[in-house]
Amino acid sequence: MQAADLALLFVSSLLTAGLYAVSSYSITLVYGVLKLVDVSQGALITLGAYLAYTMKTHLDLDPLLTSLLVAPLFFLYGYLGHYEIAKRLLQKYSGGRVLENSLLLFFGLLLALTGAIYLVWKGDIKAVNTAYTLASVEFLGLRVYLTRLVIFLYAIAVTVFLVYLLNRTYVGTAIRAVSQDLESSLACGIDVERMFRISFGIACALSAAAGSLLTLSLAFSPIIGLEFILIAIVVTVVGGMGNFTGAFLGALLYAVVDSLGVLVVGPAYARVVALAMMVVVLVVRPQGLFGERGRI
Repeated sequence: MQAADLALLFVSSLLTAGLYAVSSYSITLVYGVLKLVDVSQGALITLGAYLAYTMKTHLDLDPLLTSLLVAPLFFLYGYLGHYEIAKRLLQKYSGGRVLENSLLLFFGLLLALTGAIYLVWKGDIKAVNTAYTLASVEFLGLRVYLTRLVIFLYAIAVTVFLVYLLNRTYVGTAIRAVSQDLESSLACGIDVERMFRISFGIACALSAAAGSLLTLSLAFSPIIGLEFILIAIVVTVVGGMGNFTGAFLGALLYAVVDSLGVLVVGPAYARVVALAMMVVVLVVRPQGLFGERGRI
């Protein structure tokens, strides 16, 4: 492979990382605030993708616009419904096994929602075509797909928004306080339950937006959420659990390693290389490459 091809592969993988980053933010937020691993967010990613497909098919809405429309709806679902599931879990299991039981509960919810998506949209592979699906632009002297650049810029905007929200607003400060010291937050008069609800609302909105976004560059089926939630867990672990900046940088690293894996061992085993990277990080630096810095 020539140097130009390698450079194009490297840049393309970096741009793809934007999608991985947005997909991982829901896992990062829920774990950072409640110390729960909500794998059911993968089903919400899938649902976001199918809603984008449906809106494009019947109303000719661009997936970018759909992502902005579905986010408030999924925020309400997370605030009013999804939190109630976690709340019952926390109330029932208060003896130190919350994490284990959250994995079982949310994995079951993931399978149930995925099954419902199968019933509604069937198992056929879907794709969304826009006016710029095949368009390309010059980026860093290379020709890349416009959709990848759009997704990357979208991811940067979401990252900046989340960092601003958590560091420059009262709600964000309260969420960080709850995540760091629950008892002190209660003593200071913070409505902890409301912060939990808001956290789940934001997480569900991010998942739906990520699902809508992935339709710009990928074909998908009802199991796309399972794939992306696995990637999200790898990215979150590598970057540092509960760390948005770390998740973004972890997504960049994952995308590069995944692309190199395709070159070295082929597409069938590339994901194994990326998972091996996570194992190495867990052994060498369990807190993630970026540790506690920037954690919620």
